[in-house]
Amino acid sequence: MAFAKVGIIALVDEATGFQYDRPRRDLEQQLEKFLSENLRKWVRTFPSDYFKHLCRLRGVELRADMKLPSYFGELTNKLVYRRIAPGLLKKLKERKAERGSPSNKLFSWLSEDVGLRAVLVHLGMVVGLMKINSDYKTFERQLDGIAPIYPADPGLFDNPADWEEPK
Repeated sequence: MAFAKVGIIALVDEATGFQYDRPRRDLEQQLEKFLSENLRKWVRTFPSDYFKHLCRLRGVELRADMKLPSYFGELTNKLVYRRIAPGLLKKLKERKAERGSPSNKLFSWLSEDVGLRAVLVHLGMVVGLMKINSDYKTFERQLDGIAPIYPADPGLFDNPADWEEPK
């Protein structure tokens, strides 16, 4: 019975052209696991080591009273959010624009169970690589080898299982 049901669904999908939308829908559902419906309470997510080593690698003097350079936000998007899941950065920005304010940080829109955990694990790896490198280019090259940048828009045939944690 189940086999017949799957066959009928596949036949209808094939006849209507819906089989091409199915992978996109699956990707959207997977990406939703990374996002929170509501703004989470503010909790420090990025460790001070991240900014300390980013300053060191970029040749920026770090002072206790300084405001970080604005381009550090773009670097953070490139080093963190674009490497966790395809389209994550775009969805976080959309969620912030729809429901938040300009002062909301992107990590405030991550789900507690999947999104935040993925960012914290990734940040641990990024900070570890930062600590063992003395120049930014080498660090970035190593990071590209371990955690390449995902495309901003997931492809039609991207497999969501490729960016799930192994069980």
